[in-house]
Amino acid sequence: MKKAIIENPELIAFGRRLKDIRRKLDIPQKDFAEKLEMSGSFLSEVEKGKAKPGYEFLKSLILKFNINLIYLFTGEGPLFLGEITEPEPTGLRIEITDNKEIFEEMFWYFTHVPAVKYSVLEYFKKYLFDHKEMIDYELKKLKLKDKEFQE
Repeated sequence: MKKAIIENPELIAFGRRLKDIRRKLDIPQKDFAEKLEMSGSFLSEVEKGKAKPGYEFLKSLILKFNINLIYLFTGEGPLFLGEITEPEPTGLRIEITDNKEIFEEMFWYFTHVPAVKYSVLEYFKKYLFDHKEMIDYELKKLKLKDKEFQE
């Protein structure tokens, strides 16, 4: 007797998006799997939404093909990660006193793990967009305080 397979809609959508990206790259499934150092049958199962990809698989997608994992998981944002350039030094120094250990750990991961860097940047962009009114209000308050201080 064959077991009934419960389909996971999120895995199926993930697999479809991965397949679409592979096709946009114009790479046959066999070659794509080879470049990701996995079997073609496993890649096929991922593309069908029947297998869950692991850390190494996701890491390879970023490092070898510059694929945006946010897009793969949610369908939002660009398919590929854009070039991120380091900002010009501004001379601004941020003193972190509260939660110093957590910030240091976050910055270490941010500078050493590309997936963390891109995820944090995507979250930051989304947060700015979703909370624009509140941020503008807070900035306006800061400008008023600065103006009062300078007078």
